[in-house]
Amino acid sequence: MLRSHHARGLTSSEAVARKVAFGPNLMTAGKQHGLMKKVWDQVANILVVILLAAAIVAGVLKDWVELGFIGAVAIINVVIGVVRESTCDWMDLGASGELGASPKLRASWELRSS
Repeated sequence: MLRSHHARGLTSSEAVARKVAFGPNLMTAGKQHGLMKKVWDQVANILVVILLAAAIVAGVLKDWVELGFIGAVAIINVVIGVVRESTCDWMDLGASGELGASPKLRASWELRSS
């Protein structure tokens, strides 16, 4: 499929030819979502919806301790989800090279006849 040797890899000339033919081996960043979109995605999560429904039931029953506890768990869940999603966005930017990250080592393996 890739027409390369599993142990030797590509020669420098083959790597250059593939770079010319297919372009550089870079990731492009996907669309970045704003904070409100990330919050909405977390609130629309089925676990948070169930927690909010339980909080409403607790409120209707005037069980304020349960309402506070369930509400706090739902808010913590949303905050953790938004932070996790934002962290993944930053990692994607770093992997795509948009943050100025550059490789520290470039290696080229060629077969050398002895």
